[in-house]
Amino acid sequence: MADEKNNQNSYYPTPSTPLTEKDLKTLAQRKAQKAPLQKPTEKVEAEKLKKAIKLEEAKKLKQEKRVRPLLRYYNNRLLIPVSRTQIIPGNCYVFAYSNYKHVPTPIVFYIGTDPRYNTLEGISLQYLSTGERKRLFEFFRKTPIHSKKMLQGAKKIKNLLGEDRHIFRVSYTSDSFYRWIRKKMTGQILFYRRYKFNKINSRIYVVPIEGLGRALEINTPVKPINPLKLEESKKKFGAVINKMSQYRH
Repeated sequence: MADEKNNQNSYYPTPSTPLTEKDLKTLAQRKAQKAPLQKPTEKVEAEKLKKAIKLEEAKKLKQEKRVRPLLRYYNNRLLIPVSRTQIIPGNCYVFAYSNYKHVPTPIVFYIGTDPRYNTLEGISLQYLSTGERKRLFEFFRKTPIHSKKMLQGAKKIKNLLGEDRHIFRVSYTSDSFYRWIRKKMTGQILFYRRYKFNKINSRIYVVPIEGLGRALEINTPVKPINPLKLEESKKKFGAVINKMSQYRH
């Protein structure tokens, strides 16, 4: 009697008992639960495509985050993207820099490139007040920036909106002038900076002549700077400017 009761409670019927249609369905359900789920080929391909799209969107978002700190302060009329082979001394360039000391998004008055160290070198204008930046350009640009004479001698370039803009050509015919500037400023003046190209983590943007006045008024974040060192650097910089004035005349 006990054996008969166990057989009734057992899932699998005894061999002598014929399988009913209900038993076959139950066996099929249990087998399906134990077997690994097999997704249809179309569903698998759709999921792969969905993952690929998400990955591409993540890459775009990462790229946007790199550029966003710049566009938070500047706009498409003030910045024009250029390649590293297109930068010209005497222009101002803006970029995001990962290995910064004080200024993560500098606007740099470009002096020259040192091929030995693969560096972009120039004066980081964010160390200076807006008035000091403008006086610097008044020194280097005796001709009014927006004058017809200045624009005629400039190089034409289109911004992201398709508008014609202008940038400065090589300011001085002699490269020795820029080598002299580098020699006088390197290691002595805090805001004469060297930027390694492999640490520039955004596009490099040039500021067109038409947008230079506005760009020089924009301040981006700057980490605290020792005021005594900064003041000392400005005095040394003033001395260099005075010597440059004698050099030019």
